[in-house]
Amino acid sequence: MHGFAEKWNMSVRWNWVDALKSELLRSSDANRLCVIAVDWAELARGGLLVANYWRAIDNMQLAADLLAPYLRANQLPAEQLHCVGFSLGAHMCSILGKTYSRLYGGVKLGRITGLDPAGPFYANKPSSEKLTHTDATLVDIVHTSDNFGLAETNGHMDFYPDRGPSAIAACDTDLETRYDTYENVVLYEEGNGDAENVVKVTLTEAEIEEQGGLDRLTVKSILGRIGAFFDKYFAQKPKQVFTKLHQFFGCSHLMSVRFFMSSVNQCYFWSRMCASYEEYN
Repeated sequence: MHGFAEKWNMSVRWNWVDALKSELLRSSDANRLCVIAVDWAELARGGLLVANYWRAIDNMQLAADLLAPYLRANQLPAEQLHCVGFSLGAHMCSILGKTYSRLYGGVKLGRITGLDPAGPFYANKPSSEKLTHTDATLVDIVHTSDNFGLAETNGHMDFYPDRGPSAIAACDTDLETRYDTYENVVLYEEGNGDAENVVKVTLTEAEIEEQGGLDRLTVKSILGRIGAFFDKYFAQKPKQVFTKLHQFFGCSHLMSVRFFMSSVNQCYFWSRMCASYEEYN
């Protein structure tokens, strides 16, 4: 389940939905899987011309009202349904689970995996409006961002890779050296999707620090700094479009997807059960 202002077949940034689908279908259980990529892009955007986060949140119930009967009509056993949602998509899975249970006699979905559930404006929401452990028989959550994500332990199992959202090791380096170059470039030549036309921009540690840090920016500070960033890089190449907000402002947010994908077919992660972060330390 994709998140806010995303779609199921993204073309100008990492198409993680398709990548996850391919990873799932490489598994030994592929012949018994039915992978459904839910396209709720128009509702998840919240507006035709300008994305509206608050309206997208309101639209989740409409999407759930359409999706729950679809799953039921196709006779997909609820106990075998596994909803995987990233960011706002994690809460979308929650609303789907609640709706399915309400419509069909309290029956729960088998599993919900929340990949860094969206945090902005969710901390004070009641459990009826966000992902919680009662939404499915098993709810597991991967937390990787301390600004874009919700750090609450709302699942049956909550995972905090690299000792917590503020310490995602893979996001400590500059943008050019993170993972493969093509997926993590900052600027993308408009109208071209081939690697030869990708323009790389390397941000030094000083420049990153000047922006306030990659993953510690508040909504207010982000809005105040985007203009300066555009002026700096777009003045040289006006046809380039900025398509990597996650990579510049929230590398760690999207890392939740990478961690989950890496666990599908060859899970080498070790974890330690703790009642709190203080107990871990």
